[in-house]
Amino acid sequence: MYDAGEDCGRVYIAMELIEGQPLSVLVKPEGLAIETILRYALQISAALAHAHERGVIHRDLKTANVVITSDGNAKVLDFGLAKRLSSDQLAEVTRSQGTLSEGGARHRSWPRVI
Repeated sequence: MYDAGEDCGRVYIAMELIEGQPLSVLVKPEGLAIETILRYALQISAALAHAHERGVIHRDLKTANVVITSDGNAKVLDFGLAKRLSSDQLAEVTRSQGTLSEGGARHRSWPRVI
């Protein structure tokens, strides 16, 4: 988001124009190469960390809301369901409900997001 505000009684948001394909279209039944998965995962996690540092939780992360640009960069889009939280609330909703050292770690609870 580049800018947000109000002009002549109308609220606006100015955002970057992202051209590319949704990740949901790029993932074929045979999947993606592990190198590609890791590259996208790092970029997506960096985008979410950037939002979290500003108190914003996306709340609708899915492959259809990630666009891969022509130069191979992952961009997280559609913050329409996002919610801004205080730092205390953010710490609570992004805290893991379990640890990898607990029994049954493969089935641990994922972070709860409001």
